[in-house]
Amino acid sequence: MADDVAVADPEVDADNEVAEQDISLAGTVALALWLPTPARRRLIDADVDIVDDVEDGATVALVSTRGPAARRGSIKPLVERLPVVVVCHPGGEQAAVELMSLGACVVVAEGSEAGALANLDQGGATHLVDAYLRTEVADSGGSAQATFDAVTGLGSERRLELRFSEMVESGVEPWIGILDLGLAESLGAIGAGGSTLLRRRLALAAAAAAGSRGVETFDLGGRLLLMAGDMSEEMARSLARQIVQLGGSFRPAGRPLAPAMGWAGPNIGDDLGTIRVLAERALMIALGSEERMSSAFDSSADAAAAIELAAACGVADSVDGFDPRGEHSRTIAGLAVKIAAAVGLEAREVAEVGLAARLHSVGKVTFGADAFESDAERYGEAQTSHAERGARFVRTGAGPEVASAILSQYEVWDGSGKPDGVSGEEIPLSARIIAVAHAYDELSRENQDAASIRAALGERAGSSLDPDIVKAALAVLQ
Repeated sequence: MADDVAVADPEVDADNEVAEQDISLAGTVALALWLPTPARRRLIDADVDIVDDVEDGATVALVSTRGPAARRGSIKPLVERLPVVVVCHPGGEQAAVELMSLGACVVVAEGSEAGALANLDQGGATHLVDAYLRTEVADSGGSAQATFDAVTGLGSERRLELRFSEMVESGVEPWIGILDLGLAESLGAIGAGGSTLLRRRLALAAAAAAGSRGVETFDLGGRLLLMAGDMSEEMARSLARQIVQLGGSFRPAGRPLAPAMGWAGPNIGDDLGTIRVLAERALMIALGSEERMSSAFDSSADAAAAIELAAACGVADSVDGFDPRGEHSRTIAGLAVKIAAAVGLEAREVAEVGLAARLHSVGKVTFGADAFESDAERYGEAQTSHAERGARFVRTGAGPEVASAILSQYEVWDGSGKPDGVSGEEIPLSARIIAVAHAYDELSRENQDAASIRAALGERAGSSLDPDIVKAALAVLQ
């Protein structure tokens, strides 16, 4: 397998037609860069020809995030002549963001490479919308320095890191479970003091149940982390079931608590960060399930969608890092979701709007700071091309509706926008909602009072903005 690839000077026309061609799975010749053997086998089984040199007729490049960080820059010449698809393994989301910034066009999860190639530029899948609807990406931060939690006396974040290192150094491969105690719904009924007491009682009861199986328990504040050196799927499920039943015996607000647990093991990750992220994603699935438990092993499709969503949001956050408005994509997504709900959209349609808003600027990732500095060399190119680039990025995983919203984000109600100059209801509804969210955010950043914002939006209604959406927005955003 080639670690690097030599690419001749490309011959590409001004419209970059090679990079924009539609790709079908039949007859695809894929350049494989750092792609692990299992991924290669899946592609070969799907009748994809795998080559290790760009001159062997490749029509698409597949680049794994497992590749050496120092050599990722070698993909840059590739993007001028081939669509570059990033194959992201668990824990490789940050590497995927870096590869996107170098010009890759799509991120897919390891295990779903063949399906992604079949849908590349076709918009045949919408799993990112499903993932966005089901859960938000977990942010596992924390820098606690205390070794033990003050409320429960259990090991804290710092203690967890020490114990994990001790296990690994002794040759043990840890298993990790993340437990949500289900206290959030009871907080309003029992107050902060009662919640603290309940958290201590339930955490210690769960720790006792875990301890009887040789599992250590750590307190992460709102959640518990369980860790063991040896835990089978059957044992993990049995422990999760016991803790869920244990939570049901507590009725602080007149109804039983509903703890939930997700877990992952060393056979899908070899470091604390990776295993923990996968366990957290399994927990998110468990929170929406009737059983209240989920394993990273039996939720591969959900995990793949979560990996791709995390990478996509990572790209959006990377762009926001250059944006003087701060967490712009998160702000617009929050506003757009509220407006979409006020307009009366169904839950999945609201998710489509929210995801499009969250990712509306991802096409700027290859431009970095140049996308926000008007005197920068590539500023003009960023402004004219980022919507199309962003639409292509999301089309494979989020589908045509989300891609259309991103592509049409600069269309204007009166028809004076771009790229197609369509007007009124010819503009995708998601794009019209995002436009109102942008306008509201812009006026809010000018520190205008509520009355001024209402008046300014009213002036734009019917000219640049959809008047019905403006009306709905003002009803919920004020």
